[in-house]
Amino acid sequence: MESESSLFEDTDKDFLTCSICKEIFNHPKQLKCLHNFCQDCLESLLQKGTPCKIKCPLCRDEVELKVDTVSELEDNIFLSNLCELFVVANINTVDIFCSFCSEALKEENASRCIDCSDNLCDKCAKTHTLTRLTRNHQVILISELETENLVKKAREGNIRIPCQRHPNNHLEYFCQTCQVPVCIGCTVVDHVRQNGHNLLNLQDHATRDEFKEKITGQIKQMENLIPSFEKHIIIANETENSLIKSLEKTKKDIQETTKGLIEEIETHANLLIEKVNKKAEAIQKKVEHHREAAEIRVMSATSLNKFATNLCKHGLTAEIMSSGKDLLRRMNELQQQMLELDGYGELRFNMEKEFKLGKVEVLVKVQDREEKHILKTFAETEMAVGHYVKRGPNWPEGYDTYDNSGQNANNSIQSIQGNGPNRTAQVYFPSYGNVQCTMNSNNYWIQPVSQIGNYQIRLDYYAKNIMAIGDEVKRGLHWPPSWINQDNKGYSTGKIKEININNGNSTAVVEFGPAPNDAIQCPMYNGAYYLLPLRPFAMLTWFGF
Repeated sequence: MESESSLFEDTDKDFLTCSICKEIFNHPKQLKCLHNFCQDCLESLLQKGTPCKIKCPLCRDEVELKVDTVSELEDNIFLSNLCELFVVANINTVDIFCSFCSEALKEENASRCIDCSDNLCDKCAKTHTLTRLTRNHQVILISELETENLVKKAREGNIRIPCQRHPNNHLEYFCQTCQVPVCIGCTVVDHVRQNGHNLLNLQDHATRDEFKEKITGQIKQMENLIPSFEKHIIIANETENSLIKSLEKTKKDIQETTKGLIEEIETHANLLIEKVNKKAEAIQKKVEHHREAAEIRVMSATSLNKFATNLCKHGLTAEIMSSGKDLLRRMNELQQQMLELDGYGELRFNMEKEFKLGKVEVLVKVQDREEKHILKTFAETEMAVGHYVKRGPNWPEGYDTYDNSGQNANNSIQSIQGNGPNRTAQVYFPSYGNVQCTMNSNNYWIQPVSQIGNYQIRLDYYAKNIMAIGDEVKRGLHWPPSWINQDNKGYSTGKIKEININNGNSTAVVEFGPAPNDAIQCPMYNGAYYLLPLRPFAMLTWFGF
């Protein structure tokens, strides 16, 4: 066998360390993906249910268990033996206890049975050499041997490995049918010759050499695949950097494009930035998913190759036979996963000088202010089935009962007939039923409740930037019930007499007809649009992005 320096150089401390607890493996258990963890660490990951499950924290593969404990998972005897050997080789820096009486051991009073792999105190070592079953075992004083010789003795000769199912028996045979090493007990229970199981003696090295040859061949194939998949990580990083640069550039372009324009353009710019962010976020998720998939495969392939290399180089016959079947399976699985990602991964890279998210077209087109005004535009082009509406200007006499005098917010459009200025809408009023409502440019019976088609954003823009003394207005959304008589139930037109600007709470004084109607003070843009403009005003139409 290899010397201690060669063995522990190949199997460094990281190789013997659990990635969960960051300690040397304690009773390592092997998942189907060939990743290994301490038994106690896996217990903390167990998702109890029917069936119980464990998700590998390294590659995300999920394992279903028949029982609610991880003790039934396969022991990794190769790692277990190496970890114990590593601990013994460092006896002065770690706590080691007698396998029988649990006394703490130091180098000067510690012995090791090469045949049993037990650590013994002075007293138990003497007893061990006197019993009928163990008197021929090699018991050596650790202090009398260099670590190199201790490791050499521990990895050579007829060392017997206990069977996981029958701890009192040792692995002596290899079932060719099931491709696993077994003990004498297994041959009379699960691996019976008469039932077609072909059993070989573990001392038959031909089968071991065949396994090693297959594993070595797979190692070479994996080594050839790993570099090609490292490029996926590089590509993902480059794509991410390009994406970030393009995202920042696009944001800057949008901000520079909107500089100096009125608030509606700034509002639209924010919507564009949100759209770009969402688009970039979607691409980012694909990049992250692709990179994570490539990283997981590279990490899994690297660790699997390291395990396979050390197994072939330092593993005992039983150890190689124990892991050989699953190792070959996992290598094939991982190669297939790598090839699938290479051929059908989520990213299709078309690397250019920069990542293209979008292009800002010519800023805006200002519509003819004599052709459009806000409610007309909405009624003719944007209002749709499913929108919720309230009363608008020219609400007919006798219609107040249909929506609680115009205050009900649950009136929904069921259907729309016609196009342009001749549209009509069938509206469902919970207190009455369906009513046909006019939507043309002269009789705006209904208006939207929410920010559909930027309707309320445009109202806000009008109130802040365009509303002026002398403007004609009618009742808008959220007209207070106590004000019903102030504008003859919404039919009459009022004129703005005065505007009081006060940050975000500006108000307009409106006169609705001659006395005895008094002028009333209405909020202009505090979220309750009490006034609806009747005159046309310029609106901005954005081109595509």
